[in-house]
Amino acid sequence: MGSEKWKADFLEDIKEKFKDKFLEFSKSQKYKIIGLPFYNQETENEFEEKLFANTHPVLKNILYLG
Repeated sequence: MGSEKWKADFLEDIKEKFKDKFLEFSKSQKYKIIGLPFYNQETENEFEEKLFANTHPVLKNILYLG
Protein backbone atom coordinates (compact mmCIF):
# COMPACT_ATOMS: atom_id res chain seq x y z
CA MET A 1 0.00 0.00 0.00
CA GLY A 2 3.02 2.33 0.58
CA SER A 3 2.26 5.35 -1.57
CA GLU A 4 -1.47 4.83 -1.01
CA LYS A 5 -1.21 5.05 2.79
CA TRP A 6 -2.26 8.70 2.88
CA LYS A 7 -5.52 7.75 1.17
CA ALA A 8 -6.25 5.03 3.71
CA ASP A 9 -5.40 7.45 6.53
CA PHE A 10 -7.70 10.06 4.99
CA LEU A 11 -10.59 7.58 4.86
CA GLU A 12 -9.97 6.63 8.49
CA ASP A 13 -10.01 10.33 9.43
CA ILE A 14 -13.34 10.75 7.64
CA LYS A 15 -14.77 7.82 9.55
CA GLU A 16 -13.72 9.31 12.87
CA LYS A 17 -14.76 12.88 12.08
CA PHE A 18 -18.26 11.96 10.88
CA LYS A 19 -18.92 8.81 12.93
CA ASP A 20 -21.96 10.22 14.77
CA LYS A 21 -23.14 12.73 12.17
CA PHE A 22 -25.56 12.78 9.30
CA LEU A 23 -25.42 15.43 6.61
CA GLU A 24 -28.91 16.76 6.11
CA PHE A 25 -29.74 18.67 2.94
CA SER A 26 -33.49 18.58 3.48
CA LYS A 27 -35.92 16.70 5.69
CA SER A 28 -35.96 13.85 3.19
CA GLN A 29 -32.26 13.82 2.24
CA LYS A 30 -29.86 12.62 4.90
CA TYR A 31 -26.43 11.23 4.14
CA LYS A 32 -23.94 9.33 6.26
CA ILE A 33 -20.29 9.61 5.30
CA ILE A 34 -18.18 6.59 6.10
CA GLY A 35 -14.54 5.76 5.45
CA LEU A 36 -13.61 2.21 4.54
CA PRO A 37 -10.31 0.51 3.79
CA PHE A 38 -9.47 -0.12 0.17
CA TYR A 39 -10.90 -3.32 -1.24
CA ASN A 40 -8.63 -6.02 -2.58
CA GLN A 41 -8.99 -9.77 -2.78
CA GLU A 42 -6.27 -10.40 -0.21
CA THR A 43 -8.18 -8.49 2.47
CA GLU A 44 -11.72 -9.17 1.26
CA ASN A 45 -12.93 -10.57 4.60
CA GLU A 46 -11.58 -7.57 6.52
CA PHE A 47 -13.23 -5.21 4.04
CA GLU A 48 -16.59 -6.99 4.31
CA GLU A 49 -16.42 -6.92 8.12
CA LYS A 50 -15.70 -3.20 8.16
CA LEU A 51 -18.33 -2.49 5.52
CA PHE A 52 -20.97 -4.32 7.56
CA ALA A 53 -19.82 -2.75 10.84
CA ASN A 54 -20.04 0.73 9.31
CA THR A 55 -23.30 0.34 7.40
CA HIS A 56 -25.39 -1.90 9.65
CA PRO A 57 -25.85 0.71 12.45
CA VAL A 58 -26.57 3.40 9.86
CA LEU A 59 -29.19 1.30 8.08
CA LYS A 60 -30.72 0.28 11.40
CA ASN A 61 -30.93 3.96 12.39
CA ILE A 62 -32.43 4.99 9.05
CA LEU A 63 -35.06 2.26 9.19
CA TYR A 64 -35.89 3.19 12.77
CA LEU A 65 -36.17 6.91 12.01
CA GLY A 66 -38.13 6.14 8.86
